[in-house]
Amino acid sequence: MAGAPPLKVPVLAIIEYTERPSISRSILITALSGWPDAAEGATRAVHELVRLLPATRFASIDPEEFYDFGRQRPMVSNSPDGTRKIAWVTNEFFYWRSSDHGHAGDRDVVILLGAEPHTRWRTYRDAVIEVALECRAELLLVIGSLLTQAPHTRPARVLGSASRLDLGKGFEHIKFNPSGYEGPTSMTSVLMEAAGRRGIPSASLWGHCPHYVQVAQNPAISHALLREMQTFLPVKLDLTRIAREAEQFNAGLARALEGQRDIAAYVKRLEEEYDADAGRPRAEQNEPLDPGELVKDLEEFLRSQRKQSPGGQGEENR
Repeated sequence: MAGAPPLKVPVLAIIEYTERPSISRSILITALSGWPDAAEGATRAVHELVRLLPATRFASIDPEEFYDFGRQRPMVSNSPDGTRKIAWVTNEFFYWRSSDHGHAGDRDVVILLGAEPHTRWRTYRDAVIEVALECRAELLLVIGSLLTQAPHTRPARVLGSASRLDLGKGFEHIKFNPSGYEGPTSMTSVLMEAAGRRGIPSASLWGHCPHYVQVAQNPAISHALLREMQTFLPVKLDLTRIAREAEQFNAGLARALEGQRDIAAYVKRLEEEYDADAGRPRAEQNEPLDPGELVKDLEEFLRSQRKQSPGGQGEENR
């Protein structure tokens, strides 16, 4: 990383350390709530990763500069002793040292679990990169989830991309192509671009959530993301708990949609598209559509079904 340009903003003032772990080489994994976190698939997966390793909190980013608290309000709660507590939006860093768990020589794991900022994106970006450099990150792995035309009746799909074909020693088995997406982006892409300028390769994993399933959390997506994350980690994770939650979620979803013929017909069409796409190499599989286009697609399908159903034409003429 010699010769890399210096950071342009004093970011150390907004990073609050509770510990300075001794880390010689690491992989930095990030998940941010908000736009890149449909059905909380990404943040739930990384929350579970922190628990499973387990990882230790060592730093946070002061939220004052980055959030409109009218849009993302702090939460108040009552403690058992009757005191009131305010919880602000958090961006927390955790670490797991491989040598502490009998994996000497492997990379340590550093995790950022936070929220996509509302403002001062470049300052936020530089703060994250500052921590990445201090922890000697050799790879940035971004975890996200997004709405797509994915049927809930098929295994959750996770697609990956990378900043370059060669991610470096220890990651030769990862064969991701660069993303072909162009358009409005998230902090995840901003971090990947900045990491590249500082000499850190990056990769991303994106879980595909059925856009017609409006739920706060989809554990099936989180489970699929954790399975894919394991290919980057020096330790095997016990995914029993999240796998069981995913099974229960899918069973409950099947019961909730039972008898809804319009949705069943739409899901059948998505299954056909999914099965056709699954036969292609990963690099050639379809990129996700814009969320607005997904909603339009569902509305148009349901409208066509109503027209074809008995009495449907009369409904349209009312």
